[in-house]
Amino acid sequence: GMAVYTTELRTKEVGIRKVLGAEVARIVLILSKGFVWLLLIASVIAVPVAWFLNNLFLSDIANRAPIGPFTLVKGALLMLVLGLIIICSQTIRAAISNPASTLRNE
Repeated sequence: GMAVYTTELRTKEVGIRKVLGAEVARIVLILSKGFVWLLLIASVIAVPVAWFLNNLFLSDIANRAPIGPFTLVKGALLMLVLGLIIICSQTIRAAISNPASTLRNE
C-alpha cells in the first residue's frame, strides 16, 4: 500500500525525470531505495525478537523442535524478496508511464 501511495505522490517527479532523460532502471532505483531500507531495518529488528520470543515461549514445552537462525533468516529473505517484487512492480509501472500525460494531469 505504501508503494502505491508513494508512486502516486511522486508521479510528477517521475514525469520530469523521464523528460530530462532518466532511464527506467534509475527511476526504479530512486523510488524503491527508501522501501528497501525500511524492509532491511524491519528484518534486523524482527529476527532477534522472533528468536528470543520463540525460545521464551517454547522453553516450557518438552517436545519442542528447535528453530535455528537459518530458519529465521530464510523467513526474512522471503519477506525481502516479496517486498522487492511488490515495490518494483509498482515503481516500474510508474516509470514506464507516459510523461506527457502525467505532467498534463498534474
